[in-house]
Amino acid sequence: MHITRILVPLLLVTASADNILPPSSEEQQETRSVLDTLQTINTQSLHDAFILGSNLPHHRHLMAQRRDGRGLSMHKQLVRLSGDGEMLVIHGADDGEAEGSGDLAALDSLIMPGEPAYLNPRFRDEFEFHILPDTLYWDHPVQVIEITARAGSKQDLRRVRYYVDRATGTLVDYRLERNSSQILYGEHSHYVLSLRPGPDNAWVPYQVGIAVTMHLPPQRTRLIKREVTFYDYDS
Repeated sequence: MHITRILVPLLLVTASADNILPPSSEEQQETRSVLDTLQTINTQSLHDAFILGSNLPHHRHLMAQRRDGRGLSMHKQLVRLSGDGEMLVIHGADDGEAEGSGDLAALDSLIMPGEPAYLNPRFRDEFEFHILPDTLYWDHPVQVIEITARAGSKQDLRRVRYYVDRATGTLVDYRLERNSSQILYGEHSHYVLSLRPGPDNAWVPYQVGIAVTMHLPPQRTRLIKREVTFYDYDS
């Protein structure tokens, strides 16, 4: 299945909930602090890293998994990409899944919403904003920001987390979780975009992941998981 067909559009703004208590003064202060910090994050740096990485020779490992009423199917493939985009299948059947590898590499701009609901003043009170303790990411100190939907919120977006390199301000890891539910259909999905240090200490793509669990009538569940890992870069 073509990867863009399983990526459900990120409609992250929904009707405002009426049963949410207003945030406390402490929560409002932390919200302002997080929003001020978000203004300093250059999210374009993540997109630029994917453009840079696609122009460097490297390997990609693709894993595609699907589970439904017919059982579990899994596909793995290792490919080598040249700097001019030529793809060589090293391991795994050349049955079209390599195309999915290319699709995933280009999904960074689709996974990250351009105007998330938590930045909209109308829906801001439906989210909690937190600056978490710093941690190490590939031996680099990073700042961690987490935004979650508050109890009672009707927003599809449930959680988003930013990891920002302290030295360069580069967004090096982005994780998004959403949950949507309709009368006959429900979906829970996770999205991951991450970078790693590459040639000349530049940040380059490390992993793109999509995991979607669909709840379908009558009491059927379908899991679709796709993941691409990028490594062995040549300068």
